[in-house]
Amino acid sequence: MKMRFPVLFLGVLLAAFLAGAAEPGEPGSYPLRKLLTRGEGNAELGAVRVDRDLAVRGASQANSALFTPAGELIPFRFEPVMVSTARKTTNALGLASRPYYSSDRTPGVVFDNPSRKTIIAVELRSSEHDFDKLVRIESSEDGVLYRAVGPDQPVYDHSRVEASRRTVTFPPVSSRYLRVRVMDYPEEVRTPGATVEGGLISGGEEYARRRIRIDRFVALTGGSISESIPLVEPVAPLESSRREEGNRTVIEGRFEPEVFRLLRAEAASGKPFARTMEFYGSMDGKKYLFIGKRFGCCFDAPASGCQVELPVDARRFPFYRLVVDNGGSAPLETVRLLGCAERRRIVFESRAPELILAYGGEAAVVRPESRAVGEVNSYTAGPEEPNPAYETGGVNWVRWILAAAVGIMAVILVSLLWQGYQSIVK
Repeated sequence: MKMRFPVLFLGVLLAAFLAGAAEPGEPGSYPLRKLLTRGEGNAELGAVRVDRDLAVRGASQANSALFTPAGELIPFRFEPVMVSTARKTTNALGLASRPYYSSDRTPGVVFDNPSRKTIIAVELRSSEHDFDKLVRIESSEDGVLYRAVGPDQPVYDHSRVEASRRTVTFPPVSSRYLRVRVMDYPEEVRTPGATVEGGLISGGEEYARRRIRIDRFVALTGGSISESIPLVEPVAPLESSRREEGNRTVIEGRFEPEVFRLLRAEAASGKPFARTMEFYGSMDGKKYLFIGKRFGCCFDAPASGCQVELPVDARRFPFYRLVVDNGGSAPLETVRLLGCAERRRIVFESRAPELILAYGGEAAVVRPESRAVGEVNSYTAGPEEPNPAYETGGVNWVRWILAAAVGIMAVILVSLLWQGYQSIVK
């Protein structure tokens, strides 16, 4: 009995320690934390933006938790940060039109606008592809004398590079008549398609000279719609490099392992261009996985640049690569690779002046999600810091003391019973 009692006692203490260890989902099971401070307001709900620290750590409902300073668990949820925006729209006016014929090969249409509705654009409706034309917009009050409302503008379609421009905008016009004329480029002028580099658009000159069938033009008026959309922000790489490999430009960037919604390529040159762009991702910066391909085109003169985006939802690579095929032409002056992340916030049911957001836990915990809605108070997140509860081993000392006390009482009871049994036997 003398040997068994110490062994039994140590076993009880070990069991008590394990019983007192923090379970998944308790404050001591998360290595990191941020202190949240409430702002002004009386709303029943609180909210805090998910900053880069949390985004990089992959904070989610399953590996993070929200507590009061006393350790009480607070229901919460993740949701996108929504922003209000005014989206410009165009609507067809339904104006009647008649064909316009001329001896100088500039056919088109004339719109009759008796109600003097405001027209801001016209759209070419045609089943034709692979063309380059100029469009001139003219207005008139009597249908005889016309004046141009702006400079001639290009309309084009290049199916090989998925580039198309069929809508021509101009300053608002409310004249009785509006004439739209489709013209060839002057002989001495090279069309946008013919000046595009890269060899992706062959036959640009032929596109400008061929006749096309115009199904109809549509007169458009403008408006705007207010809507809420998720906030998506571009993120620059921590490190970026560029090199030329034959006819290709290779851009590589190292990012924090953040979940991106889009990859964006920004390119610019001193003249019009078209390029094939391929995107790759890697876990180690050595072996890359193909993600997708896009065309980037800029027909402006002078060229201002273009943005090409590729959706990459649920991807989490720390390294990305952009490969631009120059097609035998000179490399572009500027090429950038960016990640675009959807910003989120944490909404929770509390009005406490201070809370603890703990995260970084390895064990996934399923807990009820807050579904409360209404006005929210903004909280400010402090700097990332080690979680003191985690540093102590995540031990719940109150539970440990209670478990140890119960264990010791059980040992004493078993010892007394055993001694009584031995007395009876003797």
